[in-house]
Amino acid sequence: MPGTKRQAEALVPEDSKKGSAKRRHGAQLADVQLGGFDSLPYEIRLAVVREIAYQPNRRDARDELANLLEVSKHVNGLILDDKALKESVAALQRNPNIESRYIAVCRDVVHGIPVEDALRQNGPLPKREEVRASEVDDALEDATPEHLANLADAFSARRGPAFKEALTGVAWAATGDGPGRLNSAHIGSLTTLAGAFTNIHLDLEDRDLKAANEAVAMQVAVRGDDLLPHANIEQIATLTSAFAGHDDSEFEDAKNFNDAMDKLASQVTARGDELLPKASAEQLGTMRDMFGGPEVQLAPSGAAFNWPAEADYPVAFAKVVKEMGNRDEAKRLAHDTQRRLQLANRDRSRDCAVER
Repeated sequence: MPGTKRQAEALVPEDSKKGSAKRRHGAQLADVQLGGFDSLPYEIRLAVVREIAYQPNRRDARDELANLLEVSKHVNGLILDDKALKESVAALQRNPNIESRYIAVCRDVVHGIPVEDALRQNGPLPKREEVRASEVDDALEDATPEHLANLADAFSARRGPAFKEALTGVAWAATGDGPGRLNSAHIGSLTTLAGAFTNIHLDLEDRDLKAANEAVAMQVAVRGDDLLPHANIEQIATLTSAFAGHDDSEFEDAKNFNDAMDKLASQVTARGDELLPKASAEQLGTMRDMFGGPEVQLAPSGAAFNWPAEADYPVAFAKVVKEMGNRDEAKRLAHDTQRRLQLANRDRSRDCAVER
């Protein structure tokens, strides 16, 4: 499918028409065989265009793609024939002066593109890139709490220094305007942010991530009575894990975490009978440890429970322990029932053998 002249011209920035060493690089790639780029097999031409479009430096990708368009009349057709390549080229045309793929993702998300689409269209995102947290923060000036939550979730799930720097930029954006930046955040966004800033593979002592997590805790501490009645058990368990065990330090106020934990414990106390049966075993274990402290041990069946001195949330803790005990008892009864059936079947088999 050949492209139009207007489509080709749209890909050519003005500064690329002046002729430089970088400007000629795409043309050099095109002349890899006698007869020029257009004489190469379709698969090779498509591979070359992809290689250019997917370069880590997106400005280089855009400029060299424009250079290739000057020497090949079929490049637009190649682009339009391939959905992923077409999306990538369209992403390069948006924000043409941005060199960082991470900044391009942030800009696209702020302008309404779903985060997974932005990641795909601006990808592949390199693990190492000269992206700075301050640049990410600047790109997120108009981001909503939901934008920040989605980006934090996406960046924290991946490994590499560039992803960590981008996540730090999101953390700065979440705290840059003080607590007010998150005042409109709903419980889903706050939970996603807390989970991202405390992702297990990150450095949880990182000052920027801890400060951002505190900003989320402050929202739960202040607005918890309005927010938490709408929280599900997964959100409560995630927030409990994110906020528990913080001490006073020079840059965080433990009261924010403690007040938020009090609000979470109150929800488990008030709604535990409804919420806890829906919890996974891992979520129950998390809440048991966080509400009871690291030294808590479940008492043997039928034994009195000895509360540790540091247990601050005894009612919530007791409800979690009770649910875990109910599940253990149900498993034991199911095992006993299965064992009885097995014994009964064995006895019947023996009786039949004797009769024969």
